[in-house]
Amino acid sequence: MDTISIKQYVVLYDDKCDACQVGTHWVRRLDRRGLVRFVGLDEGLRGGLHPSLQAEECRRLMHVVTPDGRVWVGWEAVTGLARLFPVTWMVGVVGWWRPVRWV
Repeated sequence: MDTISIKQYVVLYDDKCDACQVGTHWVRRLDRRGLVRFVGLDEGLRGGLHPSLQAEECRRLMHVVTPDGRVWVGWEAVTGLARLFPVTWMVGVVGWWRPVRWV
């Protein structure tokens, strides 16, 4: 795997999953500034993208590694990505709010 820019959010996704393919398509359409990079799950885990990533957990939930090295998982990953784009920013902000996350 080549070096990942520290300015990008890296989304691990199952490149064999149809739903994941659709999700990556939509994020690519929103990402006009090149903030997000998609890495297939097998490649990301083999390449040692982040020491905390566990294969089974990554297969169950979306994982995003942020430019500062944090890992967003599941709903946190969805809302975190949403906050990156003007069209979905408000959804990301509201979804990040703790009472909404609990729902």
